[in-house]
Amino acid sequence: MNGRTQALDLLTSLLDGPEMAPGDRLPSERELARRFRISRNSLREAIRTLGERGLLRSKPRDGTYVLARPRSLEVLLSPELLSRRRTLEHIQEARLVLEPAVAELAARRACPEHIARLKILVCEQEMLTMSGRDDGPADAEFHLELARATGNPILVDILEAMDKIIAPCRSQDLRGGPRPVHSRKGHLRLIQAVEAGRPDLARQAMADHLMLMMNEMDLNLLRRADKESPS
Repeated sequence: MNGRTQALDLLTSLLDGPEMAPGDRLPSERELARRFRISRNSLREAIRTLGERGLLRSKPRDGTYVLARPRSLEVLLSPELLSRRRTLEHIQEARLVLEPAVAELAARRACPEHIARLKILVCEQEMLTMSGRDDGPADAEFHLELARATGNPILVDILEAMDKIIAPCRSQDLRGGPRPVHSRKGHLRLIQAVEAGRPDLARQAMADHLMLMMNEMDLNLLRRADKESPS
């Protein structure tokens, strides 16, 4: 275990324990480095990482404050955990359980404005691909817009948190090839089902779409996971 990983584990345990609560100020870097027996550089890196996850906030000449405990969805699905093959499988399984139901609900509740936005996003995907750029953000936004069409903000939050974690893997490993074309075809099929008000077809379209996309991403993502996993 390297110094940064050790510091991250120790600091996460501190935030998750009874000693600290949201709103509290962390002990000084000097005190934490001495207590944990780690370098201050490793400690600073860990603090910065937890700050990026929304758990800590550093104020110049004041200190570092706790914003939240480390048991949110984004922390449980952190990049460190993403280096493990099993977690990738869990994310895929969660999407297969959740997103077909989202599509079904969207087919029941979507208004014309949602459908118009979905069509625009598919056009954006095509333009990005044709110009040689990554269509990943538009792809992800399509799924979020479908969740918004359900009228349930919790579903949007869950999908948004999951995508925030897996987006770097998708953008690095899945550009080009047949994925963009397959993605757009799947999205067009979803739009047809939602616009027709057919929840059953929307559910099946999403399930089929996810299975195809996951089959294409599995090899690259799992190879990357194995490469990054500590030996």
